[in-house]
Amino acid sequence: MIDLVTVKQSLAATKIAISSLKQRWLRTLTTITGIVGVVVVFVSLLSIAQGYKKVMDVTRTSDNVIVFMKGADSELMSSLSRDQVAILRLLPEILRDENQQPLVSAEVLTVASVARKGSDGTMNVSLRGVEPAAFVLRSDVKLVTGRSFKPGSREIIVGEKAMAQFDGLELGEQFRAGDTVWTIVGVFASGGSVLESEIWTSSEDLQSAQQRAGQFQTLYTKLADGYEADAVAETANEDPRINIKMVREDDYYGEQAEDLNSFVSVIGYTISLLMGFGATFAALNANYSSVITRVRELATIKALGFRNSAIVASIILESLVLALIGGFVGALITYWFLHGYSASTLFMSRNHSQVVFSFDVSAGILLQAGLLAAVIGILGGLIPAIQTIKLPMAKVLASRK
Repeated sequence: MIDLVTVKQSLAATKIAISSLKQRWLRTLTTITGIVGVVVVFVSLLSIAQGYKKVMDVTRTSDNVIVFMKGADSELMSSLSRDQVAILRLLPEILRDENQQPLVSAEVLTVASVARKGSDGTMNVSLRGVEPAAFVLRSDVKLVTGRSFKPGSREIIVGEKAMAQFDGLELGEQFRAGDTVWTIVGVFASGGSVLESEIWTSSEDLQSAQQRAGQFQTLYTKLADGYEADAVAETANEDPRINIKMVREDDYYGEQAEDLNSFVSVIGYTISLLMGFGATFAALNANYSSVITRVRELATIKALGFRNSAIVASIILESLVLALIGGFVGALITYWFLHGYSASTLFMSRNHSQVVFSFDVSAGILLQAGLLAAVIGILGGLIPAIQTIKLPMAKVLASRK
């Protein structure tokens, strides 16, 4: 049982050990550097997942539903004919606006190649054709510069994040997608959602440019109060001309966020665990070397009446302090250089296009990093500390008189 005397002796012995670190600066630096590396990798990977999830969470709107062709799990894999869309518009469960018109946006989606700023390669960006109701259904979409596109004019508006991340998407520029040249007439924001990674135009214009008249990918809408997406789809499918499924937008984007978050978290924890083993062995080695270097010092304080438990605790505390310093430095480096940094990824994007997100180094991730560093420090000091009390301290003092 730990008592006040042991605590005081432990703190005193730790103070002595820390004051002598400058004589062991190389081993100390090696220990700290190893933990810095573990923390940087750990925080970097988890902040990717957190940033991507944040973008998807902002995009989720619980009262919107997306209509897909049955069997499709992404917009690019879906296909709805003009006749199907016309029938769906008449469903009594669809919410109407103040003019009793169905609140529906039948949408076309394709991908266009763009060059990333500062890179020679090209990437895919979603080019989405929408109907006027899209701006009502996604009420957070607001023009920040320029104006909206005019149907029939080969005009587009681009998301803020897409404009910032990729070349050739500035206001007033000409943008080529396939054989069609579009004019950029506006820039829009949507509260940081995934839509800011997209380019928008008129559905009819995009159908014409893609030479697939009357063909849509999805239909975005809202249901009147009291109706559930699954039940509405089941009723609609009683019509043999309809073969659809309805998914809440909330669920669609939430699943994508969870997919990436789970994958990156597993990778992050696995890599950090492997690196943590390496850092722990480095700490073990450094602490063994420290014990050997300080063996006369440790023998002296034991001869002065310090308990074995206090000496063990002091070695563990010294290792913990160094680990926490490494964890703090690693967290500071990662936060300084990565927090808020914009990047884009194709991974887990069901539409095979880039999603622009910002690294999110959250307090929760930093806390996990601190705990990881602490565990490495404790484990790295535990075995050398136990071995220390087995040393023949009296013999050490006698041999060095």
